[in-house]
Formats: sequence, C-alpha cells, structure tokens
Amino acid sequence: MGCIGSKSEEGDAANSATGVQENLRPPTPKSPQRVQRRVLKETTGRNLDEYDIHKKLGEGGFGVVYEAYDKKNKKLVALKRLPKSKILNDKDKIAVRNEIRVMQVLNGHPHVVEIMDYFEDGENVYVALELCTGGDMFNSLIKQGRYSEADAAKRCRVMLEAIKFFNETGVVHRDLKPENFLFDETGEVLKATDFGLAAFYTQGNKFNLPCGTPLYIAPEVLRKFYDEKCDIWSTGVITYVMLSGRLPFHGKTLQKILDATLAGKYDMKHPAWEAISESAKDIVNKMLTYDPYFRPTAAELLEHPWLAPNGAPTSPLVQSVFENLKTFTEMNKLKKRAIQMMATNLPLEDIEKVKKAFERADEDNSGLLSLAEMRKVLDRLQLEIDEEELQRIWSAYDVDENGEIDYEEFLAATIDLSRVRTLENIKMAFAKLDRNGDGNISVDEVMAALGDMHVTEEAAKQMIAESDKNNDGQIDYAEFIAMMTEDFDLADGAKAGLGGIAAAIVDPAA
Repeated sequence: MGCIGSKSEEGDAANSATGVQENLRPPTPKSPQRVQRRVLKETTGRNLDEYDIHKKLGEGGFGVVYEAYDKKNKKLVALKRLPKSKILNDKDKIAVRNEIRVMQVLNGHPHVVEIMDYFEDGENVYVALELCTGGDMFNSLIKQGRYSEADAAKRCRVMLEAIKFFNETGVVHRDLKPENFLFDETGEVLKATDFGLAAFYTQGNKFNLPCGTPLYIAPEVLRKFYDEKCDIWSTGVITYVMLSGRLPFHGKTLQKILDATLAGKYDMKHPAWEAISESAKDIVNKMLTYDPYFRPTAAELLEHPWLAPNGAPTSPLVQSVFENLKTFTEMNKLKKRAIQMMATNLPLEDIEKVKKAFERADEDNSGLLSLAEMRKVLDRLQLEIDEEELQRIWSAYDVDENGEIDYEEFLAATIDLSRVRTLENIKMAFAKLDRNGDGNISVDEVMAALGDMHVTEEAAKQMIAESDKNNDGQIDYAEFIAMMTEDFDLADGAKAGLGGIAAAIVDPAA
C-alpha cells in the first residue's frame, strides 16, 4: 500500500485459486464510461501515439506503469497510466498535479528519477519517467549477496544527498522506504522516486496529515505534528535494517509496531550489531533522534565520518544479516494467499452475499476496490472509522500490494479466521497449492501460487525456509498446518478492523 494518509495535498500542497462453482468467481469488470474532464492544467504536448507500449512493470492504487519506447527521443521510459475513472474528485486532481509539480522542481538531480513528459486524453493521464531497471535498494543488496558496511554507507549517503536537495528546493518526500529508491539500468546510480505523498513547505511549516509507510514512519508523524525531518527518521530506519536485517521497532501486529515507534525506544543488543562499527551505530542513533528539533539535517549528517570515503568497513557483514534482510523484504505472502483460498470454502449463500456487497462498493465496475470507494461506502453506512486505522487495516489485506483490494482479498477480509482455519480448509488450501499432488509444496508451486506478485525463486525459497522444519526444501502437510495455525503476523492486528468494515458492507443491518 504505502501510506497511512491519503495522497491528496495537505493545505498546499490476485491470482488466487478459483473455486469450481460460478459463485466463487470475482464480479466481471464492466467497461467504464468515457471520461472527458481535464485533470492537468498544462501538459508537454505529447500524446500516446508517440510511444510504443511494451510490458507492464507494476500496478498501484492510482494506475499502471508500463515499459514504453519513446519514438521521438528513441529511448525506453516508464510510462505511468492514471485512469481518470480513479481520479474521483478535486483532491485527487490536486494530488496528480502536485506529484508532477514536485518532480518538475526536482528534475536534473542525479539521485532523483527524471520526469520527461505528462499529458492526458479523454480517459487517462500519462506521465513518462526515467526507466530504472536495476532493482530497489534492498533487492539490489540481496542480489549482490553478502554486503558490507561500506555498501550500506553508500546507499545511506545517496538517501541523504537526495534529502538535502529536497530541503534546498522546499520539498518533503514523506514516504521514504527501500522500494522508493531504484537503481538505473547500469545498476550503479540510485535514485529517489514516487513523490505521490510529497509536499512543498517553507521553513517552520508543520504538517498534520499522517502519511507514509508504517514500518518507516516517524513518531511525530503519528502524532500529526511534523516537518521535513520525518524524512531523516525514515532514512535512519532503512539504514538500521540494512545493517542488522531487523526493524528497530518490533511487534507481532502492525499496531504494536506503530506503538513501539511512537514510544521511540529501540536498541542495538541483537548479535547482528556486535560486528557493526561504532561510527555506524552513531549515525543511526543520530538519524533516530526522537525529538525532531534535535535531529540533524541531511546536510549535517553528510559530514559524518561514516559517510566519508573509506569511512566504513568493507568486510562483509555476518551472514545472518543478509538472511534476515531477505526474510524482511518478502514476509510470508504465502500464508496470506492460503487464507484467501480457504475463504472460498465458505457456504455458497455467504459467498453470494459477499459478492453482491463487493459489486455495490465497486462503483466504477473495475473489479477492484479503491480506498476512495471504501470511504464512500463507509459514509453511506454512517460508519466512522479513523483515517489512520482505515489505512492500517487496508494495507494488511492488500495482499498483492497494488493499492486496491480485489474480490478474493475482500472475501478473505469478511471472514472470521476461526471459521475458516479448520483442519478441513487447511487441507483444501494445501491441496490447491500442492499442484502435482506429491504431498509437498515446492518452490515452483509457491511461485505459481504467487504469480501475480512476481515472486523470485530466491524469495520463494525463503518463504519455504520459514516453515520448513525438516530442511528438505519443501513444505509438507504437517509443516503447512503449523504455518497456518501459528500467529498470523501483521494481518491479525488488522483482522477485526477490516473484517468489521467488510461485514457491515455485506450486511448493513448487522
């Protein structure tokens, strides 16, 4: 998902297994009516005919990103398509314009993704961006294999150089995380991207909209009174994870992680920190200074000796850090997909009620629920849900992390886990995942089950390793039962919230 707040300005600124019955299929999307209203105040004058669309690179809450060939400039770009059917109101329009305006101001910096074109037609807004194919910050480290403090310091320096430039131009990003730093096609230059939550500010400005990604969010953002130094905190969390493979703030549920963040208490007592230099620990502590008034600026941190040439050790970090980072980047998506499969085993009359409720909520008939559509439904039902809470529970069930909830995700959200986490349903889910029926879930079968998430072979192996008690490289039935009946990590904390909302939509009288 990627945010606790909305993407509007603040003041100024699943391919899960399908059942055999017709009732288990998601509602069929209908063709939206052609939308003519203008979104952008100005464009670069280009049009879609000047691009050849290649493969889809990703999908988010607002739209889809494609690899495309710019025929005029003879180069590959990332072309973002934003359907106007999802730009529902003036706030959404302002958010789109704001993101473009921020990127225009930041254009030209070596560590910021370049914006090249922006235009619209009757149905969509298009934004052409520099294509970065070298992977995000953490995945590049995983691909590299064991890495050193020097590798982490290099990435930390880039983040701080980008933030320093943001500060100089009066921009705060507000959603810094590993996925929002991409390497270019050479794999050498790291660049900041995704300015959908960015805002302009002047010195002394304070913001009150809680936005960002929960794992990296600053405590003052949760308190709804913050400034540009929230980006420094996020960089501190990212650097902490790079050096240890662990989060500084722990919890079995997302709410507990947020509570720990709000308390601001962390330590470096884990064995992974024993081999880390005092200089590295010092800069992380400075970035995670609780009071933003005393938290150093990016310009000040760039003078830290750990970031100087040859300032960080080049010997590889201990193997456990690398393994922990791999686990951290993938969490257990397999378990969430299995819950979705189990949800389809509900009685048909229950599924039919859920299907009709989904169709009522899906106003644009896209087959996907946006957060804006969910808010409208809550307004109609006169249900008051705190925005921060809604964002938190929404992200827990957005399994494929595309910013929207599809039918299977909605179905899984309406159920009580105790109803479906029965031995019979666990057995059914195991049988669906075990495609060849050999009694084990293999790496290939995990990749097939999570195909819509583009899971790598290495990530699939790591998911199996989390539950593979006998270390045979597969998950057998006993291991699967153990996986499905143990604590459900971040999802359990949000279960009651989204379950209650979805249940109210299914049966408003309940």
